[in-house]
Amino acid sequence: MTKVVSSIIIHRSVEDVFAFVNNFAVYPQWQSGVIAARIMSDGPLASGSRIAETRRLFGRTMDSVWEVTMFQPPRTRGFKMEGSFPSTGVMTCEAVPEGTRLQINVTMKARGILKLFE
Repeated sequence: MTKVVSSIIIHRSVEDVFAFVNNFAVYPQWQSGVIAARIMSDGPLASGSRIAETRRLFGRTMDSVWEVTMFQPPRTRGFKMEGSFPSTGVMTCEAVPEGTRLQINVTMKARGILKLFE
């Protein structure tokens, strides 16, 4: 099992950052390797929403679907994904004097040949 924590300070409000990172039309602008992402579910983004994502990873194009497990605007979004890289994670936006700290915590478990990269 692999755990990854990534954090960045963005000089914008919590509300602006949360809105941006939950706009799947712009996902490729900030998510490395993402080619496209879109909400599959009807209605606004919420717990239980399903997201289709196409990503370039290790030289391969991979399609995946993940589910929003927690959605608490403008602070928190959780997710889970099945497939080659089963993973769970939480993204948080926290107000800091400089603007917003965006932090992403992900736990992954590779399967098959991809387990070599774990």
